[in-house]
Amino acid sequence: MRKKFSNKYFILKITLILIAGAFFAKNIFYKKSSYLGFENYKFWKFSVIISKPVRYFKEILSMSAENEILKNENARLYQIILNKNISTSIEDKKLFDYKVISAKVVLNSFFLSKNYIILDKGSKNGIYQGMGVLTIKSPVGIIIDTSENFSIAASMLNSNFWLSVKVLPCGFSGSINWEKINPKYITLYISKHANINIGDEVVTSGFGSVFPSDIKVGKIKNIRSKGNSPSYEVDVTLNENIGAISTVFLIDYKKLEEKNTLTNKVSELSS
Repeated sequence: MRKKFSNKYFILKITLILIAGAFFAKNIFYKKSSYLGFENYKFWKFSVIISKPVRYFKEILSMSAENEILKNENARLYQIILNKNISTSIEDKKLFDYKVISAKVVLNSFFLSKNYIILDKGSKNGIYQGMGVLTIKSPVGIIIDTSENFSIAASMLNSNFWLSVKVLPCGFSGSINWEKINPKYITLYISKHANINIGDEVVTSGFGSVFPSDIKVGKIKNIRSKGNSPSYEVDVTLNENIGAISTVFLIDYKKLEEKNTLTNKVSELSS
C-alpha cells in the first residue's frame, strides 16, 4: 500500500515538473519573441529614418532630370512657335531663323533703377551678347555679358533698356522704357497720331534684331498726354511678373549678323 502511494506521488511530481517546464519554456519563448520583435521594430524604424533622406535625395535628382527634360522640350516647342512661318510638322532646324535655349535664373534684381538677371548658361552653351531673353508670357531682357558658364541680362526693369513695340489693333509703333516706379508697369512712348485705347495689346514690333515680331508684352492701362509733347506717355501692365521668373528662353537669331551688316550700311548711307 505504501509502495503504491509512493509510485503515485512520484508520477504526480513528474507531471507537475513537466507542466512547470512547459510553462517556463513558453514564457521564455514569448519573451524571446517579444524581444526579437522589439529589435526588429527598432531596426525597421532605423531603416525608415535612414531611407527617408535617401529617397528624398533620389526624388530630387529625378525631379531635376525631369525638369531639365521639360525645359528642353518647352524650348523646342517655343522654337517652333517663334518660327511660325514654317510648318510645325517640320523638324529640320536648319530651316529655323530662331534657335531657342532654355536657362535657369540664378539671380534677379528688381528694386534698383538698373536691374539685371544672371542665368546659368554661358558662352559654352552658345550664349552671346545681344541675345533676347523672354518667357512664355513676355520679353524680359537682353544679354549684355557672358562668361563660360553664366550670362548677365539687362532686365526690362532697367532704365537703360528700350524695346520697339507696336499697339494692336491700330498697328502704330513706339518704344517702351521703365521709369523706375513700379515693376508691374512699363512706359510706352507713342505718337499722338496713334488711335490707341485702354485695354489695347502691346507686342514686339520686330524692327530690332533681338526679338521676333508679335510677342506679347502687356496691355494699356492708362494714357497720359503732356502739354505740347508729340507723344503719349502710356502705362502698360506687363504680362510677366519679372521679379518672380525662374526659367527663361534665350533667342539665337541666325540671321542677326546679316541683318546688322545691312543696317549698318543704311546708317552709313544716311550719314
